[in-house]
This record gives sequence, C-alpha cells and structure tokens, in this order.
Amino acid sequence: MTDKGKKDIYSLTPSAAVQLLLNNGFKASQADNIFRDIYAGGADCFDKMALTSKKVTALLQSEFYFDKITAVKRYDSSDTVKYLFSLSDGCNVETVLMRQRYANSVCVSTQSGCNMGCKFCCSGRLKKQRDLTIGEMVQQLLYIEKEQGIHIGNVTVMGIGEPLDNYDNLCGFLNIIASPFGFAIGTKHITVSTCGIVPKIDELSRRDSPCNLALSLHAPNDVIRNALMPINKRYPIDEVIAAAVRYSKACNRKILLEYVMIDGVNDSEDCAAELARLIGKERLFVNLIPYNESPDGGFKRSGRERIMRFYDILKKHGIGVTMRREFGGGLDAACGQLRSDRLKITLDRYKSSDLSELVTLFCDTVKNVCSDDYTPAQLDAWAGAPDFSAWEREFSEKYSIVAYCDGKIAGFGNIDKHGLLDMLYVHKDFQRRGIASEIATVLEDYPDTDEITVHASITARGFFEKRGYIAVKENKVRRENEILINYTMIKRTDK
Repeated sequence: MTDKGKKDIYSLTPSAAVQLLLNNGFKASQADNIFRDIYAGGADCFDKMALTSKKVTALLQSEFYFDKITAVKRYDSSDTVKYLFSLSDGCNVETVLMRQRYANSVCVSTQSGCNMGCKFCCSGRLKKQRDLTIGEMVQQLLYIEKEQGIHIGNVTVMGIGEPLDNYDNLCGFLNIIASPFGFAIGTKHITVSTCGIVPKIDELSRRDSPCNLALSLHAPNDVIRNALMPINKRYPIDEVIAAAVRYSKACNRKILLEYVMIDGVNDSEDCAAELARLIGKERLFVNLIPYNESPDGGFKRSGRERIMRFYDILKKHGIGVTMRREFGGGLDAACGQLRSDRLKITLDRYKSSDLSELVTLFCDTVKNVCSDDYTPAQLDAWAGAPDFSAWEREFSEKYSIVAYCDGKIAGFGNIDKHGLLDMLYVHKDFQRRGIASEIATVLEDYPDTDEITVHASITARGFFEKRGYIAVKENKVRRENEILINYTMIKRTDK
C-alpha cells in the first residue's frame, strides 16, 4: 500500500468492488462498469473512467491509485517476447508472451525470486524477495496487451515463484482475469503450476471456478525427487500424486505432470516404467520437457533418442504423454530459465587456487546484476583483480575479495586455504537485488566447506540454517551507522 495509504486499483477484485459499493450505499451492479472502464476501456487514470458514475469514481479516487510497473528490457524472437519488469520498490520479475497458432499465451510470475530451491531451475536460484500483489500480476497482462495490441487468450502461472506460496493474491488474480468484465479468460484456458504444496492444492480445488493444474513432478520416486526438489521432503511424491488425483476428481479437470528430462538423472527406461506405475489408471497426463541448460545449472539435457524412448515406454503403458513445444530458449525465457536478476555468471561449484580468477568471477557476478543501473564508465571501476593497493585499508587487511562500483564497496569475501569462498558480504545498497542470496546459494554445493562466516545483514543465518548449518559463534561489528553481526556457521553432523 503506497500513495499515502491508498491501495492499487489493479488489486481490486470483483467481490471486493461489490462489497465496497454496498458499504457506501451504491448498487452492486455498478461494479461492472468499474471493470469495463479499467480492462475493456483501458483506463489508466480516474479521468478516463467514462462508464463509472462520478460519485463512484470519487469514492474510488479516495481509496485507490493506479500503480504502474516499468518494462526495463524486452527480448524478442520469432514466437516469443520476454519482458523484464521493475516494480515500485525496485524488485524485478519476468513475463513471457508466447505467440501460438490458436491464441496468445502469457506466462506470469507470482513472486520476485523463489524459495522452493529446485536444483535444475534458474528461477529458483534467486531467493524470494517478496510476493507480488494481485495488481502486479494483473499489470503484467495489461502491459503486454497494450504494448502488443493483442488479446491474451491463455494464461499460465508458471513464471518466477511458486504460485501456491502466494495463494491469496493468486486467487485474487485468477478472479480478475476470469471475470467477464476483467480479461474474460475462461478457466479452461488458465493453468496454475505448482511444485506440490499439498494443502494449497486441496484449497485450490475448492474454488468456485477451478482452473487447470500443472504439477511439477520431474521424478518417479522420492529418492530422485528429494535430490532435485527440496519440497519433496515436506510433501513426498505419494502425497503429491494423491493431491493431484483429488484435484482432478473434485474439479473434473485433467492434471498435467510436468517432467523435465535431465540426462542421467531421471530419464532412464526404469524411471519411465516407474512413472507409469505411479500414475496407473489415474487421470494424469505427462508433459515431457527437454531440459533447458544454463551455464551454471550443472545438468544436461537428455538426448532426443533417450527422450523418445521414455515417451514410448509411457505410451506402451497407456499413459497420456505429450512433448512440450519449446518457446523462448534463445531468450533464456524457456521453462526453468526465467531469472529476474539477469545473472549469467555464478560461483557454482567453483574451486580454484587462482585467486584472481575467483575475484573476477565474483565481481562479474555482481556487475551483471547492476548493468542496468550504472553507466559503462562506472562499471569499469569495478576491481577485477586482487590489487590490494586499490582497496581501503580496513578491507584489504581483512578480506581477499573486494568489488567496487561508483566509488562504493558493493561486496567482499574471503578465500579459505582450499581456494573456496568462505565468507561474503554485499553492501546494503545492493542487497535488494538479491545478490547476496544468489552468491550464497552456491556455498551449499561446496562439499569441502564445513565452516563459513556470514553477515546477518544479508539474512544469511536463516538461509544456512535451513541447509543444515548451525551458528556456533557471533560477534558484533560496528561500521559507520550500522551494526553488523557476524555468524560462524558449521555443518551439523547429526543430519
């Protein structure tokens, strides 16, 4: 809520509009004109609301404002357009338009970052910064319709974030886009994807107008799924499949099981046969997705022959199976590739005794995040090699890596005796872009790292505690007008 306590009008749902009108002595039917003005009429300010009465407009103006998201970048290919949107607080999200023969389809993000941590997914490597509001989801569609001069016929809620982790706002968004006076998109043309939050799947099934459900499965058993998707340790595969079956029966909808094909991980003939047994006779359909590789992903795409063999085995067992048509691979806009910070370089599994190489990589990682916020000349000021003479005395005595931008220290870190990054800090001016959690993520991939030191100012203590570390020591460091708390974290041996 901004603009002096007012609410974003794009977050106003049909039911909330009716209640607002009734509470203020107006007829409920006047809500239809509000939505006609905003969505069919394209009103982006109160002066353009032609159908809404002046008294109702005055009421709305006292309670709401028109928020606006900004398109920072746009990437085009023959069938796909990817947008990088900046929100009012500087958080970023990505949205993808896919031009299809039968309709224009848009893949919508629900969060900036994602806490699910699926190992194969680029989008999940930037930890969740916050949930998107109803209006911020709605505006992704509004912007694309207006800029492209098109009508959106299909919506897939499969962008950055776990939709069911932002459940209430997701439902408000679904109500608006399905409303005949909103986007008028039929619920059979709306698909919500989830990694498998079982209670929310059941809750979603009880909605009056259920949409399609896509379940990110990606494995035929708990062993493989645990390794790929941390959520499976909370909701094992049998529980997730049971929830999908309940949804199918309650809503009379087929459920799509998304299955990304990763070479040597989940693509064997035994995996195919096991998946067929898991599905059995239930109304569950498999969508095989060729894995979209990324430079820092650590996985490879299954070969076509292997994918087709997997496909054939499912078919022979009577399982409905399709191959997903690929959109946006060249734009890093395909399934699992959306990443709101545009990071192209990380420290994934990096181990080297060459300090200068690691310094360059660290600086480039942060630099990529800030590429839209600083001029080339400012970016050239980054420290790209261990030139201690260029660093302030305070930091050169303590830290092996320091990165500068525009005269400010943006980040610094230490290298342990094995050549591993064992501590990092990112300046508070840069934290909101997710740099800290992005780089911190890779530490869990270092098998030799048993002890690390982190700063509370990047909320890293909780991050590492969730990954099996425990704080054994802390000390406060006063710097300028802030107090930083250093935690030494060690891996738990009882896990």
